[in-house]
Amino acid sequence: MAKYSPELKAEIISKYNQGMATSIQLAREYNLNSRVVRSWIQTYRLQGKIRHSRNKRIFDTDFKLAVIDYYQTHEVTIAEVAARFDLLPGQVSHWRTLFKTGGIEALRPHQREGSPNNEITKHPERTNIIRIERK
Repeated sequence: MAKYSPELKAEIISKYNQGMATSIQLAREYNLNSRVVRSWIQTYRLQGKIRHSRNKRIFDTDFKLAVIDYYQTHEVTIAEVAARFDLLPGQVSHWRTLFKTGGIEALRPHQREGSPNNEITKHPERTNIIRIERK
């Protein structure tokens, strides 16, 4: 997925807010998908700021439930919920699907199991013992 600078987003949003062009015209001018431009505009309207590129974020179960609850109790689209909570629409949709199929438990973070090779790299002194046990 392409990342766009905050300066580019600000320039496009500014032109839109000044009435210089529609979101479709701006998308064409900057060779962007019109949905991307509309999402920037919508996020700016709801949050009053331009969203910066994200690093990996971890969300707790309560936050995920709050997002799903907001979607279910308000007459809004997933894209609007995503903009309000500074998320990607696909993330909201994924949580919604998990909740429908597995309830609250499906939203809880799960500990991933490490690969057997992790044991070797973390404890090099045990490498020979592990190799013998595997045989």
